[in-house]
Amino acid sequence: MRFSCVSLFVLSLILTISLGCTGCNTDKPSKGGSKGGTKQEAITNEDDVLLLSRSLALLENRGSDKEGKGLKESIDGFRKLSKVYSNDAAAIQNLCVGLLFQMQEARQQSVNANVSVEKEFEDTVKQLQTLEPQAPAPWILEARYHHDKGDLAKCETLLRTATQKPDASPDTFFQLVEHLQSSDRSAKADEVRKLLESAIKLSPSNIALSVFYLNVLAVQEDEATFTEQLKKCSEHFAPFISRTGSKLPDLIKNIPVALEKKNWKVVRNLANGIRNSLLAEIAYQNDLHLLRPHSLEYVRLQFVGGNAAKSSSSKVGIRFEPSQLSVTNSGKALAVATEDMDLDGRFFRNRALMCTPLLG
Repeated sequence: MRFSCVSLFVLSLILTISLGCTGCNTDKPSKGGSKGGTKQEAITNEDDVLLLSRSLALLENRGSDKEGKGLKESIDGFRKLSKVYSNDAAAIQNLCVGLLFQMQEARQQSVNANVSVEKEFEDTVKQLQTLEPQAPAPWILEARYHHDKGDLAKCETLLRTATQKPDASPDTFFQLVEHLQSSDRSAKADEVRKLLESAIKLSPSNIALSVFYLNVLAVQEDEATFTEQLKKCSEHFAPFISRTGSKLPDLIKNIPVALEKKNWKVVRNLANGIRNSLLAEIAYQNDLHLLRPHSLEYVRLQFVGGNAAKSSSSKVGIRFEPSQLSVTNSGKALAVATEDMDLDGRFFRNRALMCTPLLG
């Protein structure tokens, strides 16, 4: 991510508002609960608020805790919160994530996961599935649990269930794609194609999805759709081809020649070459990362729902407006910053963001 002329004051302001504003939604949208949502309880008790904050911090910083004491304390915290706020899916989901990490770390140390921990995870994830029937996250977390245990068939079943949920996101479909391709060398191209098409409908500009789809079309030897998809891929590649010494132009240029000769073996090799060439591109890496969420990305930060409206008087609004770099500071803007979010030259290029407080 590139920044220029960024005011530290603005960054501090944004952090303060995001942490202190009870009306702000800090959940991760693609990994959170269903849009219809379970009614969540507002955590208002000061001790519980402190417990929540500490549990979140210990969970997300568990990597620096070699002895696992912090992770255990985090799990204990979410366990307590999930009992006190039994209708709060966020506390239960975070408990699932913590237990998943605890079992993974035990296996990394060649220690069998405690049977009671496994039982607690299984019971907790079932509770989460009851509270969040439309969200894919509960089934994905359970799928990861069975994958770690080596039960690939159960993992596949759960990932398939996740893709059928109304709130399924691009990564939901892609996780099943990668599971099928890694666990079954004979995975049917037709099924992989449908999964990728479902993901692309939700995220048509994702470069990684576009390239994976191109490779599947090459395997299926679908010339018309392949040619159309190659054109779309070329449009995606244009911003970073123009500023790098990429091999992509030559690879793309040679494909029509191979297609004219119906030499699909060469077409497939060239399509694979395109994907390999993109591995070094940050834009591709970023898009691929979106499709391979770390388990920490299922940690939910927003515990306040339902009766949180009582606190609306303490909200502080922030409006972000796109503006040209030549904008004249009228005195309302606290700072101006340019940014290229994924270094592909497409987003906010030659643009600025004005951060204006909406107080009063």
